[in-house]
Amino acid sequence: MRLEKRGLVILIDGMPAESWLVFPSGESRSADYATLDARGSGLYSGTVRGRIGGLEYRVEDRWSLGPEEVRLTREIRAGESDGRSVEGIGVRLALAIGPGRWRFFVPAACYDYCPVEGPDGSALVSEERMAYPLVMAYNEETRGAILLARETLARSSRPVDRKPGERRVLHSTEIGALGYRRASAAAPARLIAALPYCEEPSSRMLDRSLSPITAFLPPSETAISVTYRFALFEAAGFDAACLEGFVRGHALSRPEPVEPPVGLQECIRARLDCLSGLAHNWRGHTGLSLNFDPRVGVGSPPSGYGTSFNKLEESIYPDILEYGFTGRPLNNAYMLAALSAPWGSPGWAAPARRLVESYLRSCVAKSGFLYTLYDVRRGHAISPFGDPIGSLLHYGAKGAEEGNYIRNMAEAAADLCLLSSVALGASCLEAARRFGDFLLRTQNRDGSWYRAYTPDGRAIMKPEEWFGASDRANKSSTSTTIPFLLDLARASGANEYRSAAIRAGEWLLSEVVERIDYRGGTLDNPNVVDKEGMAYAMSALLRVHDATRAPEFLEGALRAGGLSLTWNYLWDVPLEEGTRLAENGFKSRGWGGISILWGAGVVDIYSLWFLADWIRLGELSRMAIFSEVSALVLHGTQQMLSLPGRPAGLVESGMQEEGFACSHQGVDEGMIAKGSTWGSLGWVFAAGTYGVWQALSEEERRPSNVR
Repeated sequence: MRLEKRGLVILIDGMPAESWLVFPSGESRSADYATLDARGSGLYSGTVRGRIGGLEYRVEDRWSLGPEEVRLTREIRAGESDGRSVEGIGVRLALAIGPGRWRFFVPAACYDYCPVEGPDGSALVSEERMAYPLVMAYNEETRGAILLARETLARSSRPVDRKPGERRVLHSTEIGALGYRRASAAAPARLIAALPYCEEPSSRMLDRSLSPITAFLPPSETAISVTYRFALFEAAGFDAACLEGFVRGHALSRPEPVEPPVGLQECIRARLDCLSGLAHNWRGHTGLSLNFDPRVGVGSPPSGYGTSFNKLEESIYPDILEYGFTGRPLNNAYMLAALSAPWGSPGWAAPARRLVESYLRSCVAKSGFLYTLYDVRRGHAISPFGDPIGSLLHYGAKGAEEGNYIRNMAEAAADLCLLSSVALGASCLEAARRFGDFLLRTQNRDGSWYRAYTPDGRAIMKPEEWFGASDRANKSSTSTTIPFLLDLARASGANEYRSAAIRAGEWLLSEVVERIDYRGGTLDNPNVVDKEGMAYAMSALLRVHDATRAPEFLEGALRAGGLSLTWNYLWDVPLEEGTRLAENGFKSRGWGGISILWGAGVVDIYSLWFLADWIRLGELSRMAIFSEVSALVLHGTQQMLSLPGRPAGLVESGMQEEGFACSHQGVDEGMIAKGSTWGSLGWVFAAGTYGVWQALSEEERRPSNVR
């Protein structure tokens, strides 16, 4: 790289860097240096001074050239105000990166698509929504990438005095923002940094209208300092460049796993002990009562359920048993049954068996269609959409005919395959085979499946906001069927299931991985880029590689898997005092964002499902980032688990909530406040037991020389 000056302008490899100042009044000023001094080879310093109203400010920049990067250390001081006006300051930095076909990446917030990007092609995202604070631009014509990352991370953020509706606030915080502006006829593309944070021209922090928010540093005797790093590199494609940028963020932060409160096996045991006590019998149907607020107890409505389309009445949740997506009691039953004897807990086995018997009796249709909801009040299985009483739960599509998502059914069927080795083996395998045959009958000619089906096997594609507006979007859950089909082929010895899985893998490679289009992984926000779309594609393709040893499937798994890593925090977001997370000493390292709607600002433990696959990919590829992120996730996500002597605000040991907020989301409309928690128990038990158990087993299996 080259660092030089042209007059009072800094150039990085010929690309000009410019700065400007913004103020609460709406005024902005150029921050041209008064002087720009050379302090040696590749070392420059420049200063900006001024006054607005009664506020004096000073910005001092120190630029330096390293072996492979340029560093900027910026110190900002907003001096004491004279009291005549309330003023603050924000500082902006932009690097004009020139013409070309640029694609942009912000970890967990932008994969060349950002839902808060404005009509002018610009987006600024608060760093607290980023798995690591960086923005990268990739040029598909030259295969060159430009990276702008924070080297010194935000460590503090004080509580802010803000009233609902306010969009400009004084906030003493080290949290900034990063983003981009796409090229236009009038101006080149730019990478942008801001301190303190702002989300412009749109934000999801405040409301559904996407009102922007901008923070300003208030007068203070203490200066704030930040160091940015600029780097250039080459990559074979956009997804490879995203992973390389994330790897460089990992090298800058060097995160260590958060030490769990107890050993990982003890965490599993605590969850299973709790699970075994949550089995209930409703007029002959045994299930797990998991849809309640763990801060209150069984029977209470869960908190925080909503979607990008609607917020649903939570009072119905305690009456519904879930068996797919956000509820995985069949997987819970497998863990209880499998570990009952070896862990010396014979009381776990009986409720597990009764639960499986009830599901097989009530939820498996002769056609192979699987129901994954059971209404304990009405005493029969139901569908998430098309039910006479209306849409059910947070993924109940409005206006659709009766049916179920392929993902729900595939997850339940995969758990039946697991159970066939420990409980009611023949019956579980028979139910799994029925669904396998359902998949064979409904597979499309191109190898895919649609997102949802009626009980008689007809595809459901309306309404579009739930099932996709294009053919590829309609088929976005195809990856969820592949692991099940390969498990079924192995358990049954029937090759037709293996063949169907391979055809589906070929479709996944050409239509999802090659296009880098991972949408519709989650069912409650179904048409946006999300972590689960990437992770499920990785898992599916890795399994097809295991079955075929074809290298193209391993390459596809690595491409999807590399992107799935980038949703997981490599740093600790500063939390304001007085919030629930701050009071519990929460560290965001290892927690994963969910969907691009929220970035990493809303996190959960779902990545635990995929740790064993990440560990295997790290072994196969010799890429350390897979095992390093796995360790962060494996340990960090145990922090909020309720344990004896450490209840974390929950009613029973072994419980853990679903969601944790590292940023506001719709806070002015009563949705999610930074530092808060919400949700019921559902899938959390399964990820925290089966996911952790599989990861530990994979770690144990690995040769010591690759650990």
